Amino acid sequence: MTFVNEDQDAVAGYDDRTDLRRVEVFTTGGTISATPTGKGGSAPTLSGDALLTGVAAEGLDIRTHERVPLPSNWMTIADAIDLADAIDAAAADGADAALIVQGTDTLEETGFVIELARRSTIPVALTGAMRTPATPGADGPANISASLAYLRDALPETTAVVMNDEVHPARHVRKEHTIRTDAFASAPFGPLGTIVESEYRSYRPAAPLPRDVVAGLRREPGNVLIINGVLGEDFSWLPAVIGRFDGVVVDALGAGHVSRGAAHTLEIIANRVPVVITSRTGAAPMPTSTYSYEGSETFLREAGALLSGGLDALRARLLLSLVCDGDIERAKARYRSVESYLVPGLAAHQQGSR
Repeated sequence: MTFVNEDQDAVAGYDDRTDLRRVEVFTTGGTISATPTGKGGSAPTLSGDALLTGVAAEGLDIRTHERVPLPSNWMTIADAIDLADAIDAAAADGADAALIVQGTDTLEETGFVIELARRSTIPVALTGAMRTPATPGADGPANISASLAYLRDALPETTAVVMNDEVHPARHVRKEHTIRTDAFASAPFGPLGTIVESEYRSYRPAAPLPRDVVAGLRREPGNVLIINGVLGEDFSWLPAVIGRFDGVVVDALGAGHVSRGAAHTLEIIANRVPVVITSRTGAAPMPTSTYSYEGSETFLREAGALLSGGLDALRARLLLSLVCDGDIERAKARYRSVESYLVPGLAAHQQGSR
């Protein structure tokens, strides 16, 4: 599917720094492509060309790549890596940018894996919809149009999620509501910018992730377990199953705390696989030495666990799955090295949390 305007200077929002012409659009299904099944509810069926009908794409060469339409809760880390490889192939063939259109359940995770796994430097955007095409006020076409508007001005080596006319960094965006069109946010750092009259307006500079920083990450993800710190949980069951996992992320209480029993369980586990501690509050960064008792962040750090510098549990799991290789200390060092590029201000913070 092609939209071409030979007079590039007439294209609204044209920027000669980017010279955006060719955009590869990968469609994978999700709410944005869902149609009524006739049995109640909807399922993803619409083609890529159908999704782009009526989308503002003047001046762009749009090339669609349809994948088997899936609800995004069926997708895997391997699927996201496969998309990253497809983006790399498109870039090698001359594409200027890429857009992933998928379901929103795992949009934040897919975007993060793609940011880590792709080797090419072209800008990438991801989008979807909160309302099916048959729903009044369906937001799919607007989100695709906004994504293309953003890509006209996006920097190389950047990966973003575009929803509801807001542009969020893929490394921080979170889905925070089940059904509203403004479901996506990127606290505590905030969106990169917004789309106004089909043009991208930046709030703050994007922070490109250099490809050499993530060179050498695993192409076959490890199996990483997420467990939650909750009232009274001691993780006494964990030693019996830990052999099935390459790493553990603990989404801990408050400032990175767990119960006394859980603390001693994790003391054992941290000698067997890499353990990363995040906070179930979702806030960042976590303290490294404010408290000192069994189950505190100091205790866990001294036991060998790695305190998150700002990634939430979902992203900590994904990053750990791409760095764990059987060597605990090497995996932790690799994790911290990549994380330091993903979280603003982490370099100073991590000095006390190694």
